[in-house]
Amino acid sequence: MSDTDCVFLHDSTGSQQPYINAARDQVMDTVQKIHAALGSRARFRVVAFRDHREQGDTWAVHSSNPFTTDAGQLQRQLDELVADGGGDGPEAQIDGLYAALNSDWRGGAKRIVTIITDSPPHGIGEPRDTVPASHPGYMTADGIIREFVERRVRLNVIGCYPEMGSYSSRTSDWYQNFARVTTGKFFKLETTAPVSVHHSLVGTVLHAGDLHAIADDWNSWITARAGRGSLVDDLHAELRSRGTQCHDVYCTDYSGKDVQYSKRDITRESVDSVVAHALKGLDGGAQLNEARDDLADAFLD
Repeated sequence: MSDTDCVFLHDSTGSQQPYINAARDQVMDTVQKIHAALGSRARFRVVAFRDHREQGDTWAVHSSNPFTTDAGQLQRQLDELVADGGGDGPEAQIDGLYAALNSDWRGGAKRIVTIITDSPPHGIGEPRDTVPASHPGYMTADGIIREFVERRVRLNVIGCYPEMGSYSSRTSDWYQNFARVTTGKFFKLETTAPVSVHHSLVGTVLHAGDLHAIADDWNSWITARAGRGSLVDDLHAELRSRGTQCHDVYCTDYSGKDVQYSKRDITRESVDSVVAHALKGLDGGAQLNEARDDLADAFLD
């Protein structure tokens, strides 16, 4: 079982205290469940973001916490978080994502970042957004996606609703595409109930870990068949014939309040993500476009 390094990237602006509290209340069980599935050497750290000084925040990113395997130390990292600040809608997510990307990853470890937030980042074209002058110019919405893909870091996005739904479709599209091309998971969270927040955190991490393993196992098979229009369907059929399963996170009721996770038969959507990630470097992306019908080129070109 390979090593896994997980970063929990928390929105720490004013509206997020219920989610921080829920993550803190369930942290012991979260670490136990992930260790049980991915191995006791799985490590964790907390990174937090707010907004820039132009919006009155005293800090944009807090990224000094080290990786740890100990649930008690991870709880202390969460105990330090107090939601405050923000105010103009878009926040410093991209700054936080760069901080998470530059974590002290172990060589050969699965790299997973899970962000929990209810708002868009600056710089994706959200109406009335202005990128703060203090935001570093090299940190762009397109650039962060490229770097996650190139460094083989998976991004899970836990979008907090209904707040995230108050923004334009550009916000959810950006997050969904980011998760898709890194073989992560976008999950729509519609409750602050601690158990549901816990299940969404564990389920998305295990989903990304499973797809990471599947992508590694089938990389040669995929690249050898690059250019086939039926590649995704062919691989999906092959995996289904072998009984391949993948953790997924889902709601069991229409209200979205009962969040669960479990292993299920791998979906075509997940296979599509695995293929896209495997082919991202071939022929400048030409093979990637042949392998899927729509990979949100607006975010990758």
